[in-house]
Amino acid sequence: MRLDLADKIAERLLARFDPDGEGGCFAGSVRRRKPEPRDIEILLPWSPPPPEGDDAFYNRIAAMCPRNDRDLNVFDESTQAPSGGPWFQVVRGLKPGFRAAQLLCLAATDPRWAKLESPDFKIDIFRFDPAGVGHGGNFGWVLLQRTGPAEFGEACLAHFKRNGGSGSSDGYLIDGKGQPIPTLHEIDAFRAMHVAYVEPTDRLGYESIRPQHDWHEPIPEEAIPF
Repeated sequence: MRLDLADKIAERLLARFDPDGEGGCFAGSVRRRKPEPRDIEILLPWSPPPPEGDDAFYNRIAAMCPRNDRDLNVFDESTQAPSGGPWFQVVRGLKPGFRAAQLLCLAATDPRWAKLESPDFKIDIFRFDPAGVGHGGNFGWVLLQRTGPAEFGEACLAHFKRNGGSGSSDGYLIDGKGQPIPTLHEIDAFRAMHVAYVEPTDRLGYESIRPQHDWHEPIPEEAIPF
């Protein structure tokens, strides 16, 4: 789909899934500003659901699946989406307390959806530990991984291991002593791996990696948390 439509869809989904602005954001090829994203990746905060299994984020998302959602307004601000859709079908993972889920947007028959070119597109939802949850929060590492591309995250992790890190487990970087490293912001993940910050639009693979052990230089504005 075109990037401008992906932006609109991502913004409207975020407004529905995270109406109180609790740290949700988009990642993937939309964040890397690719001209034709093939899917939309959204990050939402996680917290343990109460014993009865009432998970607010799950409820918000489940309420849109698979019922007809008529007011996503991805085409313009004044016109409602076509009465035939879009419909969101659960592909995997959606349950109370979910960590990751995938939805499929089934495009309507309305000709405006032809603009998407690939009208059936995926929405991947990943949840991160905010500050104080889990091992102290892992938004930074989750955002870095989910922004992609996969080759960039793999290159960062390989550099981390070469410099004494153990790897990654359950959404956290693991240090040489086997302890999870909190990464509240993306810049914390770069610091922990001794890698210089790279703008999302410039991330590729190993060629994008520049070692950095001295973090006295100014933090790039893009790296400041949302």
